[in-house]
Amino acid sequence: KRRDIERYVAHRKAAGPQPGTVNRELSCLKNMLRKAVEWELLDSNPAWGVRKQREEVIEYEFLTEEEAKRLVESCPPPLQPIVVLALNTGMRRGELLKLEWRDVNFATGMITIRKPKNHETRHVPMNQLVKDALKKHPKRIVDGKLCPYVFSTPKGEQVKSIRNGFDAAVKRAGIDKHIRPHDMRHTFASHLVMKGVDLRTVAKLGGWKTLQMVMRYAHLAPEHLQAAVDVLTQPPSPSGARQAVAE
Repeated sequence: KRRDIERYVAHRKAAGPQPGTVNRELSCLKNMLRKAVEWELLDSNPAWGVRKQREEVIEYEFLTEEEAKRLVESCPPPLQPIVVLALNTGMRRGELLKLEWRDVNFATGMITIRKPKNHETRHVPMNQLVKDALKKHPKRIVDGKLCPYVFSTPKGEQVKSIRNGFDAAVKRAGIDKHIRPHDMRHTFASHLVMKGVDLRTVAKLGGWKTLQMVMRYAHLAPEHLQAAVDVLTQPPSPSGARQAVAE
């Protein structure tokens, strides 16, 4: 019954996990029960209408431009282009490590990301830093054949993790923050917002499915928000006045 679902949620809240954890468990349970309805094992979904918990917006660590520069310089050659791409494209770790040469198009200046987290293929523009890093990065030949992966092991296999090398580079760069590989994605979004790029464009570039997911970065652009409300104190433009008269 629905009250059983609500009791479960209350029990999990009392046990101490974060609201986001409880919400993910609730979503999983809802999907299982929905499938049970589709298979005619249940007449209705008892979890339907049970509300998710309110989640606090978490502010993530990100690198300053100077810290990002030091990090890149502290990376060994195999890791450096991965970090450059992460900081300048916002690609997820899995997207970077699965990247294939066929998806890098220097003619159009685009990287194609196939089967990303939200299952929608997207195209990411390359800036000059990314182009230079990829052009300098050697293509690996294994048994006389070109390895399809941009970033691969000496045996031509996909790289599975960069955590150890990344942590060592952060330490060499003298960065005292608790920075993880995923925080390079937050750095990408944070710097775009601080340079005045609107949140809808940031969401599109980073592959965030909803605008709500990038609202965590809105506080980084106070000048942009101030400029928006200052428009209200400005006199209307002549074209705007004429349009108002016409209407």
